[in-house]
Amino acid sequence: MMQANPGLTPPLIKAILQYTAQPLANANLVEQGSGLLNVDGASKIAKTLRADIASAIDAKTIRAGDSLLAPSSFGFNTISFLTSANGPWSRLAFAGGTQLPSGSALLSTYQPLFDPKLRRVGQRVRTTTPIFWSGNGIASNTFVKGFTEATPIAQVLVINRVVSATDLAGTSSLIGQTGVFSPTARIASWIDLGGGVPMTRGVIVGNGLILSEGLILSKTGSSATVVPNDRAVVGEN
Repeated sequence: MMQANPGLTPPLIKAILQYTAQPLANANLVEQGSGLLNVDGASKIAKTLRADIASAIDAKTIRAGDSLLAPSSFGFNTISFLTSANGPWSRLAFAGGTQLPSGSALLSTYQPLFDPKLRRVGQRVRTTTPIFWSGNGIASNTFVKGFTEATPIAQVLVINRVVSATDLAGTSSLIGQTGVFSPTARIASWIDLGGGVPMTRGVIVGNGLILSEGLILSKTGSSATVVPNDRAVVGEN
């Protein structure tokens, strides 16, 4: 992937590998994550993206929602050759171990979550900056001495055009095969049928904490509920 596009960052590489993975039958999200590694699909996406992503992040010249597609790129398909047959991609990634972002906008547009200095675990976000050794005979920005950590005051992690598949998985239950125990192939098939809902606000951080996962419409039976922060139900219709 780095040979195909040296401008990729580690978080972006991880998201591409997850998004293009091909789900194995009868295995859940805990057992296989997004699915079987798909080198063909991952390298194809790498080739469609800009080659200056990492440098643009370092220079702070790229903004949330900016296109990641190379000037000559027309986007990417979601089918690729693996083993002896064509297979669909999972089109799933994992954010902070609690969310399942999806949709083509996840990789075709810049998500600040792809900044390698950002770390998200659950509802907490931190920025980590390396400190390098300096002195006579030591090349600048070469040998890491340590790291400084900070709490971002205001930050968008994921833009509002990204699709959330988190509610498709539901609350985790081993017996019910839901949540993290959901079969990956089942979630992927629902996404293929148009499942998941585009976020209206995206994912926003304030003082190092996730303020909103976006307004997500989830269906329970014949009713629909608006869930702004994963748990608190505001209204029904």
